[in-house]
Amino acid sequence: MCDKIKFSIVLVIFILLITNSCKLFCPEKDFQNYDNLRDISHWTVDTLDYPGAERMSLRAFWGSSSDDLYIVGHSSQGLIGGVWHYDGNEWSPVPLHTMQGGEIDGFLWVEDIWGFGEDDVYIVGVNWRQTGDYSSTDRSLVVHYDGTSWEEIDVDNFGINAIGGTGPDDIWLGGMFKGNLSHWNGKDWNNYNDEFPENIYNGNPYFADITTSEYPKTFAILNNYKDFPFLVSTEGTQWTIEYSFTGTNYDKLHLTDDGTLYLLGFFDIPLQIWNEGQWGVVNIYDNFFPGAIFGLDNNDLLISGATRTEWKDDRNITNYDSERRVYHFNGTNSYQLEGLDLSDGAAYDIWSDGEEIFLASVVVLHQEGIPQHKTTIIHGR
Repeated sequence: MCDKIKFSIVLVIFILLITNSCKLFCPEKDFQNYDNLRDISHWTVDTLDYPGAERMSLRAFWGSSSDDLYIVGHSSQGLIGGVWHYDGNEWSPVPLHTMQGGEIDGFLWVEDIWGFGEDDVYIVGVNWRQTGDYSSTDRSLVVHYDGTSWEEIDVDNFGINAIGGTGPDDIWLGGMFKGNLSHWNGKDWNNYNDEFPENIYNGNPYFADITTSEYPKTFAILNNYKDFPFLVSTEGTQWTIEYSFTGTNYDKLHLTDDGTLYLLGFFDIPLQIWNEGQWGVVNIYDNFFPGAIFGLDNNDLLISGATRTEWKDDRNITNYDSERRVYHFNGTNSYQLEGLDLSDGAAYDIWSDGEEIFLASVVVLHQEGIPQHKTTIIHGR
């Protein structure tokens, strides 16, 4: 009997150890205890800047964990692109261009990033190559990281503005010119540049964003400078027009696993939701207009944006007051995160692992009367 009791005790201890180890080290599919983010009140700020660059505008996050986080965007310094990596302790620049010690030449304009693990990351944008004294050619910039090095991939298409995919063998690239599309099927890159009716290409349309999740459809927003933007989707390689808007451009999408699509536009556009033809509005706060969103389901969303209050002065001239905020929305109520100072700039993107929060903000600093655009990373934990 004693042996059985000892065995039972050992078995219970073993199970507890395995369970706790999994909580510590096993990747979670969704955010557990996500409401704990509401308790974050301590924030630190890191300024990312290349020496000599008058403009550093980093606006897109992707990460496999809070110890493996990237942010990408533009840098005015020699047009070498802007890519930075956070290892859990500090931010450091990623050397892509030959001027930084990398392998890529040309004038780089980095637009977006997407990945499937710490050894499978893609960066996309435009690579301008000089072809004569006063001419250049633009082509897609697609760079892949395999865990060891960054390698430029030759995708025969125009510049890329957005990337998204469901897995390493299903990646879509959306172009910034002529609505061009490219797809990776795990073996080859294929172009789908005549995928839509002819009238959709009026006014030089561009893909503003591509979003995926476990939901079987991939969605994209195709903005148009001349006519109307379009919401489009695919479940394979055949794209379908889901909706045509009237006079409203959206620049960001977020898709949850249940198929709820969040659409974020420019200033004065509330947070729109769409689910297979059904439209709705999420009212986070009166006169609050979102600019970035992150989360995995409808009950766990981080949303950054700004309020706008209209008032008239003694001359009856309309003025506007704006306050930048970040909210957590749990499907029932919204909560404004405390201790967060966004007075110097709007948060263009947001990322979290459920325990820490990262915000990307572009601020303008004046040095000797010259405006300097810098990127600050606001980190809460």
